[in-house]
Amino acid sequence: MKNSFASVLLGTLCILNAAHESRATENFESLDCNPDSFDGVTLYLWATKFGTSLTHNNLVIIPCNECIRMDIAGAELLLKGGLDIQGKLLFPDGYKLILKTTHIVVQGELEMTATRAVTESPDVEFILFGKDSLLKFNPLAPNSNMNRSVGKKSITVAGGTINILALPDKTPSWVKLFDTISGNGNGPTPNAQDAAIFTFTDSLAECESTSIISENFANGIPNHPWTGSFGAQYDINSTRGLRVYERKGLFHGPQIDLKNVNTACLVPDRKYFITARIAYGGNFLKDRAPNAAQTGTNCLEMRYGYMEPNGAARSLHKTKELQFYSTKNGEDFVIAFEIIFTKAEVDVNNVYGSFRIYGVDPSADIKLKEFSLSLPPQAAYPSPGAGLCSNLVTANGNANAAGLHPFPFYSSDGASKIVVVRDGAETYFQITRTRTYTWDKSGLMWSIPASCVDKSDKYSLYPISYITLSSGRCRSQFVMMRMW
Repeated sequence: MKNSFASVLLGTLCILNAAHESRATENFESLDCNPDSFDGVTLYLWATKFGTSLTHNNLVIIPCNECIRMDIAGAELLLKGGLDIQGKLLFPDGYKLILKTTHIVVQGELEMTATRAVTESPDVEFILFGKDSLLKFNPLAPNSNMNRSVGKKSITVAGGTINILALPDKTPSWVKLFDTISGNGNGPTPNAQDAAIFTFTDSLAECESTSIISENFANGIPNHPWTGSFGAQYDINSTRGLRVYERKGLFHGPQIDLKNVNTACLVPDRKYFITARIAYGGNFLKDRAPNAAQTGTNCLEMRYGYMEPNGAARSLHKTKELQFYSTKNGEDFVIAFEIIFTKAEVDVNNVYGSFRIYGVDPSADIKLKEFSLSLPPQAAYPSPGAGLCSNLVTANGNANAAGLHPFPFYSSDGASKIVVVRDGAETYFQITRTRTYTWDKSGLMWSIPASCVDKSDKYSLYPISYITLSSGRCRSQFVMMRMW
C-alpha cells in the first residue's frame, strides 16, 4: 500500500449525494417516479418479488414506486451484481441478515428499524466485496444526466434517503464510536511513517505535562502575566475573564508575556494546540454581528510576537477568525488551531515572546475567558498498550480529550468548523457554520493510518450515540471511508 492517509467522514447518509466514492459535488434530487411518502404504497415481500434464492448473479433493482420488505429465509444473501434501491427497501425490526454485495445505490429509500439494545452483534450487516472500480448505475429522472460512476465496494446515496430508526430523534448530539477488528484485535502492523505521525509523543523531560498554559481567570486572578496591550484599559474578573476596553486601534487586545512560561517546553517543529474562548462586548454594532461576520473585515487574529537576540522585533499572524463563524456581539466563540514554532521563534536567547489578540474593530470590547497552549494529549491518541491499529477512532467520543480543541476531528469542508461544546455535565462535538449558509454536507472527519487498513481484516463501526438532526427526513448517520 502506498504511504497515504485514510480519512473517515461522519455525517448523514440522506444528505450525501455523491455518485463516486471520492466526490460529493453533484446535487441529486428525489426521483420523480417516487411518491413523497411510501406510507400508502403497496408492500411486497422480497421472496414474492425476487424468489427464495440466496444468490443472485445480476443486479437486483428495487423498482421505483414500490416498497419491498426483506423476508428472505436464510442467514446470508449474496448479490453478485449489486443492489440498486430505486423504490423502498425495508428491513423490519428484529430481522437478521448478512447481505453480501459489490455495491449499493440508494436512489429511493432504505429503512432499517432496531429497538433492542446495541451490542457488538448487529442484526443487519452489509459486507461489500469486489475489485471492480468501474461500476456504474442508472440514475433516473430528474438525475438522468448525472454522473453514473461509483467506486468499488461503495454505498452511494444518489438523491435517496437512509433511515436507521433506533434511538429517539432527540438523543443528545454527541458522538461515540466503537470500532472492532477481527483476529487478535490489534490489527495490522503499521508502517514507520504512520507510526511517527499517529503515535503520541510525550512532553519533554523539562516539562511537567503536555499543558503549557491553561488560563480561565478563576476567582479573577490570572495564572499568568496577562494584560491589555499598551494604551488600552483592561480589568479581570471571574465572570468575563480579561476584558480589554477603551481601545484606540486594531492593535489593542489581550496579551500574555511568556516570561514566566517554561520556554524549554517550546521546541521547533512540534505540533501545539492553542484554544481561546472569546466574546465581544461594549457598543460594537449593538445587537448585530461584528464586521467579521458581516463583511469579513476586522476579523480577530492571534499573533505571536518575539524579539530576536539582535533586537529585531517580529510579529507573526498565526490564525484568524473566519467570516462563517458568524460571531455575534455578546456570544462566546472558540478559536482552536494548531501551531508549529520555528527555531527562531523559540530561541532561548530571544529577548521576549508573547501572544496577542489583534485586528478587532476598536469600538468593541474584547473579553478573553479561556486560553490554553498545549501539546496534543495522550487521550487523543490510541492507547500505547493496545497498539496503533487497535483503535481507529482515537478520541472514541471523548470530547474532553484535548480541551476546547476538537482534535483528532476536523470539518469535511472549508465553510464550517468543529467545536467542542460544554452543556452542563455533557461535552460533545458540534458542526457550526454561518447562519445564512445553506451547504448541508458538512461532516466530521478524522484521519487514520492507511497501513492499519488491511483487506484480510474485518472492521466494524458501531455508533451508539447519535447526531441530532433537524432536516426533515434525515434521521440517520453514516460512516464512509476514503483512501487516497
